[in-house]
Amino acid sequence: MRIESKPLVLVMTLLVFSGCDAAKMAPGPDEQPEATDAPNTEKETRAAIEELGGSFSPDNKGLDLKSLPITNADLKRLQGLTDLQFLDLNNTPITDDGLKHLKGLTNLRDLYLNDTAITDAGLEHLKGLTSLRTLRLYGTQINGAGLEHLKGLTDLRTINLNGLPLSDAGLEHLKGLSSLGTLYISGEQVTDVGMAHLRELPRLSTLNLTGTQIGDAGLEQLQGFPSLQFLYIDDTSITDDGLQYLKAMPQLKRLTLDNTQVSDAGRNDLKATVPAYAKGRR
Repeated sequence: MRIESKPLVLVMTLLVFSGCDAAKMAPGPDEQPEATDAPNTEKETRAAIEELGGSFSPDNKGLDLKSLPITNADLKRLQGLTDLQFLDLNNTPITDDGLKHLKGLTNLRDLYLNDTAITDAGLEHLKGLTSLRTLRLYGTQINGAGLEHLKGLTDLRTINLNGLPLSDAGLEHLKGLSSLGTLYISGEQVTDVGMAHLRELPRLSTLNLTGTQIGDAGLEQLQGFPSLQFLYIDDTSITDDGLQYLKAMPQLKRLTLDNTQVSDAGRNDLKATVPAYAKGRR
């Protein structure tokens, strides 16, 4: 009898222990599952950025970091914020190395990099941001060669290149930006030759050429821009001879040409024949 009872005792023992483990594993009807300890990394990232002085928009899709002493390493925190659509880095000490941390922000539409130490090499890090619509590069160290990296950003609509040492050769890289509607250019190395490159921008409606070296021959190129409505050619080499080309642009809505070689007689004639000039005068 003792020998026959051992298997039965063993089976009963196993059932008891098995039942205890099952009871521990299965929560009762009033018990809640344990909460995970995984951190909300995006929330923590935003909090860390706000500690640096950054300001998010109410929907967290915009981030303002302008004029803050942020570093390239600080930009690494942005890598997980893939919903960002607006980013203002104006007047910050970032360099080309910091831009590599923006590669994954493919939803960015507006990127402000004015008055930073960005160079032509840094623009290579932006070539995958195909949702970009506005890019501001005023006062950077870009001389034009790096604009080649923007060729694939066909949704770009506004580019600010004021305050850059651009040349005619640099403007050639803008030719494929078929959606570009607003372009700001300055620089004494931009001449009439560069205007030929802009002829391949069919949607260009606003063009600021203040401070360039364009003259009457450049205006002749511009008269073929069917969408051009706002033209700013202050501080250029325009003369009375070039006014004929402005008269051939009936679609213009605003025109300024202060500090040019146009005579008073030419200005009076232009005012009478081109309504856009009267509206644009300061």
